[in-house]
Parts: sequence; structure tokens; C-alpha cells
Amino acid sequence: MAGKGSWSRDGVISAADATIVELFSGLSARQFAKLVGQLQREGADPALRGFP
Repeated sequence: MAGKGSWSRDGVISAADATIVELFSGLSARQFAKLVGQLQREGADPALRGFP
């Protein structure tokens, strides 16, 4: 699946694709971005890249 859709060459799902954000969070990409922004304003830890 390398190079197709939201999968990287290592088989890792990327949040860069709005479809993946919606699938896993239940929010639209815009709603998710607004949520992350609100959390940042309230002092939450910054979002990090990579594995959890």
C-alpha cells in the first residue's frame, strides 16, 4: 500500500488525510482542528508527531 491514501511506506496511518481524522475521531477535519486549537489555548501539551 506504499504511497496510496493515508498509508506511509511503513504502514503507519497519517492524520494528514481528512478521511482518517473523521474515521477515528468522529469529527470533521475542521471540527478536529478547532478542538486541537482550543486545547492549545487552554494549555494542553502540544500535539506531537510519531507514535503515541
